[in-house]
Amino acid sequence: MSALNDCKDDLSESGGLGLAIDIGTSSLTVATVNLEDGSIVAETQRTNPQNSIGYDVITRARYASQSESNLEQLATSVRQAIRSQIEDLLQASGIVPSDVSAVVACGNTVMQRLFLGQSVKDLLIPPYQVQDGSASLCISAQSVGLPLSCDVFIPPIIRSFIGSDALAALLAAGSRDASEPMITIDVGTNTEVSVTDGQIVWMASAPSGPAFEGMSIDCGMPATNGAIYSVKIGTDGCSIELSTIGDAPPRGLCGTGGISLLAELRRRNLLNEVGSLNRSAGPDCVDTSQPSARYIVTRNGSTALPRPVYLSQVDIRMLQQSKAALRATLDILLKRSGLEPSDIRRVYLTGAFGSGLNMEDAYDIGLFPVLEHAAIVKEFGGVIKGAARILSTPGLRDEMNVLASGIAYVELMDNNEFEEMMARSQIFSRF
Repeated sequence: MSALNDCKDDLSESGGLGLAIDIGTSSLTVATVNLEDGSIVAETQRTNPQNSIGYDVITRARYASQSESNLEQLATSVRQAIRSQIEDLLQASGIVPSDVSAVVACGNTVMQRLFLGQSVKDLLIPPYQVQDGSASLCISAQSVGLPLSCDVFIPPIIRSFIGSDALAALLAAGSRDASEPMITIDVGTNTEVSVTDGQIVWMASAPSGPAFEGMSIDCGMPATNGAIYSVKIGTDGCSIELSTIGDAPPRGLCGTGGISLLAELRRRNLLNEVGSLNRSAGPDCVDTSQPSARYIVTRNGSTALPRPVYLSQVDIRMLQQSKAALRATLDILLKRSGLEPSDIRRVYLTGAFGSGLNMEDAYDIGLFPVLEHAAIVKEFGGVIKGAARILSTPGLRDEMNVLASGIAYVELMDNNEFEEMMARSQIFSRF
């Protein structure tokens, strides 16, 4: 790998086009960027092939640490997937590889190191820190199998599991320039949460798991056509009004659909505060014929698939754990910053889940405290937008290490306070 100073002084000086890459745990996004103004020209998103090994970064890190061949397998699979995306994106846009003069690639710590083919063993044992360097890197595109002849700039890891994607999201949110209290949340399998008082940025990684991305629940799916993202339940508790992405026939529940459904179940007294379905609601609403009770969202014949869509009691527990992890993380950061929810003036939500979240649903199940004075900003591709800023802003690349080192990181693994707050955050209620 090249030293950082082997890169061109400013990626934006090359002119023309650059590529921004978000190496996400669940999905991979590649976008072409106008280097003069940082605008996104076109982008493509695909499922991360590493999902076949496990949906979460810990499972993948353990697998990669078992042998060199396993590490190579994970590195090769993600590189080949990104290479294919780049080739398809360039071909569809009529761009030849020589037109691309710079690349910025971001990911959480595990995904970033697997992309580079680096060991992740140090992230599996206390103190869960990268031991062999976390600074920015500049490498040749061909060294990681990409069909380009330019450099790839990889921003620094912040700490532990918080990688360069969190840094890119902060840039997109404007957190580093914030003059008043704000929150930035990039929701994914690993959810990065930051709180700033206008001077210091506190950050932590919430182990929210894959449930918010529509995975690990029976009828879950990513936020693509046919995914149910909003649910309204009638006063009878059984009649349902659904909204799906693309207005397509319903195929399953994406993360925001799961949160919407939980909020409606609470409002109709079909789910109690501790997360148990009301089994006395009747078989037309709550099916108790299966080992795990389930709320029926759609019947056979009313979906794009030959099965009903439902939310089971097991699914609810999965979402409950995810929401508790996120809420506990946010509460800890607010406590560390000395801020109250009423002090927050701006909230930036990104990721497929965060950008589509209904805040009233989130408040009603206790996913967030009520942020009554905050302007809510939702943006789907915050990491890509931040990477585009790095590509197009002269001198910004050289500031990345200083910016990363100035963040007040809060470790949550083996943190008793986090465990206590997570237990308190299990309840489905405003608090």
